[in-house]
Amino acid sequence: MRVLALLLSTALLPCAAYAADEPALESAKTETPRHQTTSYVSVVHQNDGILALQIDYPWQAYTKPSVEVRLLPNDDDEADNARQRPLFFVGKQLSGETLIKIGQCLESAYEAGSVQHITNDTMTLNILGRRSSLGRPAVCVAWNDKEEKVAKADQDKKADQDKQKDKEKESPKKLQHGSWAAFCNLDNWAVNRHQLNLDLSREYFAKPGKLYVWFLRGDTLLWEEQLDWKGY
Repeated sequence: MRVLALLLSTALLPCAAYAADEPALESAKTETPRHQTTSYVSVVHQNDGILALQIDYPWQAYTKPSVEVRLLPNDDDEADNARQRPLFFVGKQLSGETLIKIGQCLESAYEAGSVQHITNDTMTLNILGRRSSLGRPAVCVAWNDKEEKVAKADQDKKADQDKQKDKEKESPKKLQHGSWAAFCNLDNWAVNRHQLNLDLSREYFAKPGKLYVWFLRGDTLLWEEQLDWKGY
């Protein structure tokens, strides 16, 4: 039964709002904070030495809420690129086998934790199940360029290469450098229904650089911020 409950939680069913907060939550549902002028994100030091992103925002007012984070080195050509976009992990990839693996990692996080992998044509993403700095079992999906396993393309097909170049001009680039993480079972990362503490592990976010933070509802981007990340 606990596994079933975890899978349902990971499937991001709408979170229940408390009656006392209904007016505030209803207001949050109708706002479009894509171009907000105030910051929702700050970096906090946890007691166990972990650096975390603290997000002060009524996240529980939304169905299928998630946060994606991308780190690029300051000297990377992609840094400060206005075309940086999230992968829309929840809206595009959170189903089927991926959802099952996330549920399994979340279950394992009650004890020793585990890592599983999901692979597509362009990259391998790692599902990390472990206890968060809040002491709760939690899961994040992560990637970095050191662990990248890119599928080999047929280098002899020049036409396909030219087609791919044209495609890249029309759409944001796939992940090539730096690190990335997605947090989708936000109940497990929540201090309360208005605040999240998202651990950025040393193994993926040790280096300084430019940090992109995206808050999403399903496959819709609601707002984004950029931070100067000092690293560990």
